[in-house]
This record gives sequence, structure tokens and C-alpha cells, in this order.
Amino acid sequence: PSSAARAQLSQVGVNGRTLVAVGTATTAAGNTGPFAAMSKDGGVTWSESLLPSPGGPAAVTAVAATGRGFTATGTFGVAGGQNVVIWTSTDGLTWTSNTPSVTGLGGQGIQEITALTVSGSTLSGVGFTATATSEAPTIWRSPIRN
Repeated sequence: PSSAARAQLSQVGVNGRTLVAVGTATTAAGNTGPFAAMSKDGGVTWSESLLPSPGGPAAVTAVAATGRGFTATGTFGVAGGQNVVIWTSTDGLTWTSNTPSVTGLGGQGIQEITALTVSGSTLSGVGFTATATSEAPTIWRSPIRN
């Protein structure tokens, strides 16, 4: 993105000829934030957009093509207190965020969804929840909403 001093792409999703790559951008001041790069022509030209943070530092961890659009997951919050954020987009450029408060996606410690996959009309994610003394796997499933 134009506001970034540097950026790193970490995940990619493909829906027909539309590609969405997501990652983290860092400004010259050292602030970081999630962003998406989208191409509607199979990767010939690209446009970027920042993903909205629900509060505090945020990072994107996974993306999947979902029906008519894309879903990405990430974390937000301070070190040691991150919760899951879910972003959805129908076009790969305009994103909305949702912060579910269900077990394994929010609460004490660190929650993270590290991979997404689609099967039929269901989106599934895997990840973990961790505290200073324990770590447990998380499996999350949701109907596709876009």
C-alpha cells in the first residue's frame, strides 16, 4: 500500500480470475496493519486496500475464496491478549470486520485461526487458543455469508 514503508504478503485466495493476497504492511513510523492486494485479471494488474482493525494492532493469518467473495481471519489486540477477527469481502477490495465472542475465538490469552478451507457452503478454520500455562487446538465452522 502507498502508506507502507514495507509490506509482506503471506496468504493467497483465488476465485475464478480474481486473486486476493493478504499480508502485513509496516509504515515508516513502525506501525503495522493488515492489507489485501486484489487482481481481477489473473495477476496482471493489482489494487491494494487496508483491512479495518477492530481495535489495537492487527495481523492477517489466513484467507479463502468463499462463494461470491473472500473471507480472511486474523488477530487483533495487544501481545498476549489477541482475539480473532474475521474479514469478509465480495470484491477483494472493500472489507468488513467481525469479532465473534465464541469460545476459541475470543477471551483470555491468545486466539488464532491459522488456516481456512471451504467445503460446499461451510467455511472451516483451524488454529489454537493459548494462555501462559496451556495451549489447545481450535476448530471453527461457519456457513459462508458472502
